[in-house]
Amino acid sequence: MDLINTSGGDIGKVRFKQYGEGITFISFIGDKNILNAVSGYNPLRTIHPLKVRSLPASPRSHSIFSGPNPPTFNEKSQITVGVIDGGTNINPYLNNYVEIIESVSGSPLAGYMDHGTQVCGTVLYGPLNEFTSKDVLPEPSLSVKSFRVLSDDTIDPDLYEVIDAIEDIVPAHKEISVYNLSLGPAGPILDDSISRFTYSCDLLSKNHDILFCVAVGNDGDVDGYNRIQSPADMVNGLAVGAYTKIDGKIERASYSCIGPGREGNKMKPDLVAFGGCDRTPIHLIGSDVGMKVLSAGTSYASPLVARAAGLLIGGSSNILSPLIARALLIHKVAEVNYNNSHHIETGHGVLPDDINDIVSCPQKSYTLIYKGEITEGQYAEFQIPWENEIKEGKVTFRWTIAILTDVDHLSPDDYTTSGVEVTFYPNRSNYCFSRQKSGEKKKTQNINLDLFPEKENELILDGWVRSNFPVSESGKSAYMTEEELRANLKWDSLNSKNIKKRADKISNPFFHLHALGRGSRHTQGKVKFALIITVEAPKSTIDLYSTIIKNYSELAPINLNVKATLSVRT
Repeated sequence: MDLINTSGGDIGKVRFKQYGEGITFISFIGDKNILNAVSGYNPLRTIHPLKVRSLPASPRSHSIFSGPNPPTFNEKSQITVGVIDGGTNINPYLNNYVEIIESVSGSPLAGYMDHGTQVCGTVLYGPLNEFTSKDVLPEPSLSVKSFRVLSDDTIDPDLYEVIDAIEDIVPAHKEISVYNLSLGPAGPILDDSISRFTYSCDLLSKNHDILFCVAVGNDGDVDGYNRIQSPADMVNGLAVGAYTKIDGKIERASYSCIGPGREGNKMKPDLVAFGGCDRTPIHLIGSDVGMKVLSAGTSYASPLVARAAGLLIGGSSNILSPLIARALLIHKVAEVNYNNSHHIETGHGVLPDDINDIVSCPQKSYTLIYKGEITEGQYAEFQIPWENEIKEGKVTFRWTIAILTDVDHLSPDDYTTSGVEVTFYPNRSNYCFSRQKSGEKKKTQNINLDLFPEKENELILDGWVRSNFPVSESGKSAYMTEEELRANLKWDSLNSKNIKKRADKISNPFFHLHALGRGSRHTQGKVKFALIITVEAPKSTIDLYSTIIKNYSELAPINLNVKATLSVRT
């Protein structure tokens, strides 16, 4: 403070927050003289410029009077999504379904109020593209709590007043599992620095078991500045980009910021949802009955994902947790759109139009959810239900693992302090035997001990050694360097993979999960995880889903009690 003051800075406008982990964030307004003065300050680790993200409206945003009528009010849903934004103007579309909470002092800003109003409407109704003036909107299957965190008192370029408000909001509203964030500091993320916004959201997610759905930003068409923006780089939340439709074809909206993310979750954005463009805008609620606002932006894609996550959690009577919802959303978009590959422009894939596509099992397949906690350094084994009588064709095993991890802002290269390695064993009886005699190359062979039980003793007598575990098929070996392991996303908080195997080579398959911890400043703890696995056997002659449910009585189907869809027809 003395350095800033003696260099001509206004210490009355300095904002700072010190966390118990030992990191202090400071935001101030300064010129080159102040920058030079503080750059030699010994505890300083990094310094960089910031500016507030601008409103994400399309340059051709405009209103038309061809919108639908508000729904007939019967009841307000108990499923609640939090919207943290610039406030809300109550109108007939929102009156019965939105609770307004003023989380900061000062007067609201008109443009941001309109923005928050449209975000709330998107959470409740989705895009209005398919609705005309003759339609009445269906009553929403969820409700919204709108938290105004922007005002004319907001002066900090890194939005410290906003972050302070969010850190008060989340602990005080334990009934909310999903929050939408369509705001944040402008500018691409930096690999050598993590903003307070990102750090705070990651801590809140971990400590309060919530899910943030975050817009990635709208500078995707600005060369050099098109990387995702904070806090979309958080490792415990979902970063949402925008797609649009041109001549009926889905493609990334040009303004939607792209990946990669940072160490700990490189595969950003996580997914994309409909955000529109100039040619195919997204239709939003207006301020008056019958009014539509035609616009575009990642701000309106993100609430569609928050809406889906809220319906998954609330519709399952909270059987699905925020962590499971995060994993399940990625698992399903990867299945439908990109065969489990990730793209820096569109993430793992496109949010389905219908939420039933997320929770239903296609014919001759089943999806399982494993959840729990593993102490760092320990292994856990999970059986995969299977019928060994299935011998026809190839079988696909697809899985997505998501964890809630502590974070270490003091080391951006080691930001995530936990990880989980997943090892897949397709055949419990298939072991690797190895032998290395002096002067010879090491020899290995795989033996199925169910088929050849006498072979083990024969090989051991001949000097062969059996592996501790069956033969795995999860990619590269465990003897990779740390650099290779990082490239294989060892420390990422979310990952998806798939493997195809001939059905006659599968027998009593299972997973091993190995919880990892790192960092000298981090104490050993438990890693909370959600593992989603889908097994598909298209050539099977049996009803796979019914057979598994019948033979594994401990499995319980999850029923989702929601009426709404996420329909987008343009």
